[in-house]
Amino acid sequence: MATMLELGIPALRTISISFLLAGYCIVVGSVFQALGHGLSSMSVSMARQLLVLLPAAFILSRTIGLAAVWWAFPIAELASVTVSTLLFIRIWKKEIKGMQKSAGKLALFCCFWGRYGLRNKINKEKIEKSAIFLQIDGAMLERICYN
Repeated sequence: MATMLELGIPALRTISISFLLAGYCIVVGSVFQALGHGLSSMSVSMARQLLVLLPAAFILSRTIGLAAVWWAFPIAELASVTVSTLLFIRIWKKEIKGMQKSAGKLALFCCFWGRYGLRNKINKEKIEKSAIFLQIDGAMLERICYN
């Protein structure tokens, strides 16, 4: 029993260093999935396990010994944070930045739609033409404004 505690306590202390990094990776992975980039999320997760964790554990066990194997977990999470951040920056520049620009226009159209859109057909058609520019149909715009 004492041998298990002698091995387990240092192992848990070393592995727990990576918990905060893992939390960040989970959140960013969820963002990837929410934005339709599930492949990016899966790639980061698989790379952490197969390309970093296993080779790092093998190399550490051969060079330093059993006590150093546990450092493979923080190393793998650090690599995962790096890759996740790089992918997130790329997605931010391509998609999220563009959403921010059109969000102001969408809010303006929603306000316009809510005040004037249902009063006469001319305003409704103008709004729907503008909504097509934003790739949103009139029904979607109405749901966004009134719900």
